Amino acid sequence: MIASGTHTTSLLMGPTATHFAKKGNVLGINFSVDLLRPVLASETVLIEWSVSSIAARPKGGSVIELQGCMKGSDDRTRVLAHGTVLLTASE
Repeated sequence: MIASGTHTTSLLMGPTATHFAKKGNVLGINFSVDLLRPVLASETVLIEWSVSSIAARPKGGSVIELQGCMKGSDDRTRVLAHGTVLLTASE
């Protein structure tokens, strides 16, 4: 059985909100995904995100560009992702 694309992408994007919410107020500005291969419902996957750039905003906070992927146990990429988040200080 193949996992739905909606479920797969939520598993991929969820850790970004969890991670950045610990550091301040976070807003997901834009996320895009490329579903390259099916993800089996019973498959163990590896989710990775890296920061590709950080830009300070004049009004405060930072715009952070992210690159992510989901790989299967065979190390083949199943899903690629790009995200942009706004991070501001907690009040």
